[in-house]
Amino acid sequence: MRQIQHIHIRCWQAVPACAALSLLLAGCGGGGGGESQASMTLQSSTPNQGATGVATDKGTATVSVRIHGFSEPRGALALRCGAVQYAGTDTPAWSAAQELLELRLSYDGLPGSASCRLEAQAEATNATGPNVVSWSVPFTTGPATPLHYGPLLVGILGDRVFVLDFKAGTALQRQPAPTTGPTLRPPPTPFLLGTALTPTGRIPLAAMGHGAGGPFAVLYRFNPLSLQQSVPSDADPMPVNHEFSGSFSYGSAWQVDKGGVGPAPTPSARFWSADGAGGWFYVEDGSPDTLRRRTAAGSSTVVHQQTGENFGSLRVFSN
Repeated sequence: MRQIQHIHIRCWQAVPACAALSLLLAGCGGGGGGESQASMTLQSSTPNQGATGVATDKGTATVSVRIHGFSEPRGALALRCGAVQYAGTDTPAWSAAQELLELRLSYDGLPGSASCRLEAQAEATNATGPNVVSWSVPFTTGPATPLHYGPLLVGILGDRVFVLDFKAGTALQRQPAPTTGPTLRPPPTPFLLGTALTPTGRIPLAAMGHGAGGPFAVLYRFNPLSLQQSVPSDADPMPVNHEFSGSFSYGSAWQVDKGGVGPAPTPSARFWSADGAGGWFYVEDGSPDTLRRRTAAGSSTVVHQQTGENFGSLRVFSN
């Protein structure tokens, strides 16, 4: 019987590692052949084994495992490109009728033209106890394409990043709410947005992690088009003064987050950002749940109100 091993992802998560490709694991108790034998079999994967030119942005990796003759199926999925590792947070889906366990992992910002591996692990139980089987599916990404967008207002609302395409007049969009189990620590809380972009057009995002020893600093890259974040990559380095260690105010580029860049639109503004047309987006100190816009002529309107949640850092980005 194989033992479960673990590897550590950068920043804050630990994810299961996977061994070499294995297509079948018989139950520990043996038994007859064919369908009477308990088995866990890899049915399909996306990307599939040996795939080339896989898109680097806004994708979902999946692995389907047929589990026959076992109960309590469960599993985990991770994606590795060189030294960069991505952990899945999607809940595995189990279809008892089809005996299929589907593992999913949403990703963003994979390194371009890189050798990657999709690593899956399934576990289930029969009369002899738990059984574990692992797979490692290699594939290669295509070239990375810089993001093009803007201008967009990007900021913090509650514990999630939001994006507002104010020229298109679309509604404010937020990152999906994180999913955590009852025994897991909460995910890192976004705290600051950068003032410059990475080479691929992603936005540096500082967050506060929650560890057994207390809070700690975490750095992400945020994609305003997919509303997804990813860990930093050597292939897409952070801009100057956007690294930090144990502090959310490291380097001149981060110091400007004490409220906003340039003069405040009102004496009581808490956060603000120029809109590029002589006006501002801002949040007043007395109403932190309300995002406002003030024109160059001085007229002010409410853009969005989220009762019970506070707005944080604001930035307008264009790439």
